[in-house]
Amino acid sequence: VFLSARNRAAKKEEEEEEDLVYCCSSSSTTPLLTALDRGDLELALFLVERGGERLANQRRRGDDATALHLAAHLGAATVVQGLLAQGADPNAIAAGYASPLCVAVASAAKRPSFRVTAVLLVDGGADPDAACDFSSEEKETRSHGGKTTPLLLAVDAGDDLLVRALLSNETEAPGKAADPDRGLGTGSAQSPLLYAVASGKSADVVRALLDAGANCAILVASAQRRDLPPDNLLDIARHRRHYDVLQVLEAHRDDCDVKFEDM
Repeated sequence: VFLSARNRAAKKEEEEEEDLVYCCSSSSTTPLLTALDRGDLELALFLVERGGERLANQRRRGDDATALHLAAHLGAATVVQGLLAQGADPNAIAAGYASPLCVAVASAAKRPSFRVTAVLLVDGGADPDAACDFSSEEKETRSHGGKTTPLLLAVDAGDDLLVRALLSNETEAPGKAADPDRGLGTGSAQSPLLYAVASGKSADVVRALLDAGANCAILVASAQRRDLPPDNLLDIARHRRHYDVLQVLEAHRDDCDVKFEDM
């Protein structure tokens, strides 16, 4: 009788803990999502450790953001690591958030200390080439509008360390490195290297892309003077007086100094 009573008490305690982890509040959210919304990372980690795949893939009503999206936005590396270990989907898409990796890179662009979150997501299976489609509220603040990629976000931020992290193939699973030539459209018009050279934000970013094997044989026609020959990347850097970028390109002159007749 005593053992039966103790077993019933233990079962009741387990059920109460499960209610604490999985229950929904009056606003149809869950304790984990509420903790992350409030930035309470200690409570969030406590709940993650007691959850599982069911908890790891909970979604917020309204925008379908997962706990992984919210943790990535906060740069909460330990929570991201815990969610991935519990089976969270690193490629989940939410309205206005795109993938967790897109959110992590966008946050790391503002706070470099958040880079580790992006690395954890790539190591956890996030697709570094998946397009990011942010909400309309954020589109006006981005050089590429709402649609971009994690790599273009890092290039736009001028963060060479974040660029190198996305391009690195030194992970346990092969094929996770971002494609250094993948842009938003076809051809070179949207390539990360062209954007990096044209913007001139960081010579180190240009160097990182070239070190990863980015295609440097790019020609761009003048929008104002159709009668002039197209410019290569060296020409673009020179015309825009991005001399630090030009110096980096000069080290790759054999690949970058192309003419129309060479193509």
